[in-house]
Amino acid sequence: MSRSRLLSAILFALALFPVSAEAWEVIITKTGETVEGVVVKETEEEVTVNIYFSAIPGMEYELRVLAKKMIAKRQTKDRPFETYLTKRAAIKADDADGHYQLSVWCKEQKLAAEMNDELQAALDIQPDHKDARAALGDSKADKYLADRKKEKEVFRPLEEKYVACEDQKEQKSIYAELKKQGYKNPQHYLDRIARSMKQTKGQTTDVRLTLLSDKVPGVYTLYVPESYDPWKPYPLVLGLHGGGAAGKAGEFVNGTGKDTMPFYSGPAAKKNWIVVCPNALRAPWRETENEALLEACLKEIELSFNVDLNRVYLVGHSMGGWGTWHFGPKWCDRFAAISPNSGGGSNGIAQLVKTQTPIYFYHGADDNVCPVPDSRQAAKSLKKSTADFVYTELPTTGHGFPGNVVDDIFNFFDLKRLAVQGGGGKSAPFARSLGARSSFLMDLTPEETKYLAKLGATGDSAAAGASKTKGFVEQLSLGGRNGEEAAKKLIELADKTTLRPLSQVLLKGTSADARKFAADVLAEIGDKSVVQPLCQALADADLAVRAAVARALGKIAEPKVVPALLQALDAQGKELESKKTKGNEIEDADWEKNLDVLGWLTWSLGKLGAGDKRVHTGIVNICATKVLLADVVVPHDNLSSYEDPKTVSERFCLVVITALKELGQSTTAETVKKLMARFPACQPVQDAGKEALEKLGSTPE
Repeated sequence: MSRSRLLSAILFALALFPVSAEAWEVIITKTGETVEGVVVKETEEEVTVNIYFSAIPGMEYELRVLAKKMIAKRQTKDRPFETYLTKRAAIKADDADGHYQLSVWCKEQKLAAEMNDELQAALDIQPDHKDARAALGDSKADKYLADRKKEKEVFRPLEEKYVACEDQKEQKSIYAELKKQGYKNPQHYLDRIARSMKQTKGQTTDVRLTLLSDKVPGVYTLYVPESYDPWKPYPLVLGLHGGGAAGKAGEFVNGTGKDTMPFYSGPAAKKNWIVVCPNALRAPWRETENEALLEACLKEIELSFNVDLNRVYLVGHSMGGWGTWHFGPKWCDRFAAISPNSGGGSNGIAQLVKTQTPIYFYHGADDNVCPVPDSRQAAKSLKKSTADFVYTELPTTGHGFPGNVVDDIFNFFDLKRLAVQGGGGKSAPFARSLGARSSFLMDLTPEETKYLAKLGATGDSAAAGASKTKGFVEQLSLGGRNGEEAAKKLIELADKTTLRPLSQVLLKGTSADARKFAADVLAEIGDKSVVQPLCQALADADLAVRAAVARALGKIAEPKVVPALLQALDAQGKELESKKTKGNEIEDADWEKNLDVLGWLTWSLGKLGAGDKRVHTGIVNICATKVLLADVVVPHDNLSSYEDPKTVSERFCLVVITALKELGQSTTAETVKKLMARFPACQPVQDAGKEALEKLGSTPE
């Protein structure tokens, strides 16, 4: 991407939403003390300074009140780069003189690259601007304008023709013409733009990870502004959700990207930024699995959307705040700024200071979930350093995350760019650049070709017959969105030649997603030859796969699988029993996920076990007596990302009553009545119970 086109992207980004830098003051008292911070209040007699640079109203922690009569000197702290961004954002779109005047200011501040950008911006608006031409030099001005004309009149029409074309031979011919005209961007830059044009805008929840999906499972929630244009680089915010470990063994996570996106989507919509919030694979965020997840997630977004790599930001709250303190210092070479909020674990401050990574963090003084001392200590440490930081602490916000604080974080981010170390070894200074750095110009990798190039292309395959279905099975084996798309195509084809390879994926696939998708396809094809591998897969380590397999066996409806289903029902009941913590307590995550498997096993047994007393006994003893009618306590609060256990239980009860009705054993009536009594306020359970009793020749009590 040429510098002139980058300049256009910068102007576009700055015009989206005004930015402003809070005035940081340095006050020297008559006793020689230096007080640095933001003046938050001023009267005729006093000046109140927030020494942690927050301008958010209501902060009380360690404010300094200085008598004016004791002040010897006041001056604004010099922050030329941020002041420049603020001045530039204030210039109207057609104001060539405004850009020229700003170039003069940049020269005074020794911002050479920014001065050059402003002169070019003035020429973009008014090509014959006398002062801008004189400052830039006529030859440089003429070359710049000639390059701009070539971009608009030669390159852009050919670029647009390329991305609109779907024939690879024609694309090759168009790119050859571009190269002949002096085009510098690689061909994959245009391929990425073409792919990006097909991406969904707005908010999308629980998107399956595509890149490395057979090695790294995961989902994320994504916000893309409605005005997204793949020809321009956009800032990206990576948001880490809060929560914690869930389940007795801690193998599940309480908290999701979908839960945390509401904090960020509003500010992102105002600024036209992209936000991605992945779901942690384990809690806390520092667990090893999450590092691979975040690497894959960031790279996937950067290859799917035109991201400004100089403007990638990291933010998190609660557990996500801890995660931000962890990954911020670890990956300080990729984040332009970070914001760890209401968390702790601020052990990487030295690295953040060294790499000039700006930090904005917030905490509630009365936070009883994650107490404030660690954040206060971090603020004191940063105050002693040369760090660019803001610490906001509010007295009565508890563990919340106020909207005005989030807005302030995004405004803070708006003025920050990635600091990159120059040449000269480890001692070389870091510097920031206003210029955008498009992610679409990153080198092409084998992983991108393997995972992302296939996405969305399944329906356009020119292959036919066995070759086509083989390709779909290979794509399904990748899991993630590739697997999801391929499964839909395989269900449409219903080709029985896929039964064997799908069974192999089911039993040996490295991706749990892929194994689940294989079970889903086998269920829809409905061929009884695959019941043996399906029965083997009832013992899969992943609960979602087990549930899909149980459903598949019920759909295929082969009665000989009943013993395997009963064995799985017994094993699942014992597994649920093993999840009890103290007394009869079971965590809501364990309850929801295990009852999902039990529900599909019960549904299938109800369809296949009519007249079989073993089935009746198994469902009554395990599902009714040991689960629904047992004195089990499932704690739950409004911070949990899992469904209300009562709702989960009621849904499972409906499945159990329906299965008992289908089995038709006369002794079932008493169990049905007990289940109805267990959920007296649930009308669907009452209705299903009455229907079952009517079929069984009994009446409600």
